[in-house]
Amino acid sequence: MKKIAFILILLLPTLVSSQHLLSEPVPWQFSEIGQGYQLSIDSSDDTHSEWQTVRFGLAGLRKISETSRLFFGLHHISFSDGGNSVLDRWPDLLGDDASFPGESRTTGWSRPYFGMISDNNLPLLGESKLCVKMGTPFSSASLYPFSSRSISAGFYLYKRWSVISAVEAVAATGHEMVFDAVGDELFEDAYPSTNSVSLDMILPGLGIDLGWRGVFADGNQSSIAQLGYNIPVGETGSVSLSVERELADESVRLFGTRIKLALTLFAPVQKDQEEELDEE
Repeated sequence: MKKIAFILILLLPTLVSSQHLLSEPVPWQFSEIGQGYQLSIDSSDDTHSEWQTVRFGLAGLRKISETSRLFFGLHHISFSDGGNSVLDRWPDLLGDDASFPGESRTTGWSRPYFGMISDNNLPLLGESKLCVKMGTPFSSASLYPFSSRSISAGFYLYKRWSVISAVEAVAATGHEMVFDAVGDELFEDAYPSTNSVSLDMILPGLGIDLGWRGVFADGNQSSIAQLGYNIPVGETGSVSLSVERELADESVRLFGTRIKLALTLFAPVQKDQEEELDEE
């Protein structure tokens, strides 16, 4: 199963499209806490398209074994197109039964997603993580490209290693298959499958993360640089602040700059586990 997932990540093709649906990255760092919850808010804008978004997010993580964690997440989105609608930017995506709202601001819930992350020891790579992630169709096409009524399935691989005493490097790659939306609001070209790659340099002692993430479809790409800072809050939480800059061409990018603030709450140790530790 592990080898099959790894082969799928490397070999599955992408489709041709002028744009791709936004997909949340796998919460690799979040998964390292064992189990807990994360509340977030992020705001983005683009001076070229005049698009602005504000999103409130909720994510959860539960440890189901010594090597596996389940996770889920969703966002509430407020999207303002500044009079430059999705169909003004990409008119070829309009479907036969399109009924996009005429308002310049749209609000709603993003596609809920869930998945499983497992620790593995793969040939050549050694200790690494695999993830399977699913996106559900419970959203509205009016939120495209930040969400839509579509189904997705992704396979991902993650590797972390120490570079020098105070610096760690992280690399991840994945492939996400996106299936046509329920209904005919948009043509299938609005939902290409994508490949993703990310690279991060982390200074754990300082809580600093400098990273880059690319999402690629044939003829289109997203390239995001990120600077993040994480502050521990007691023994059961942390606060993180990150700034992202989209480096892709102005004609296809979804935002110019995005700022995200997140509060992570670690689940406390259960009483029965504490009793076992005390007996030992």
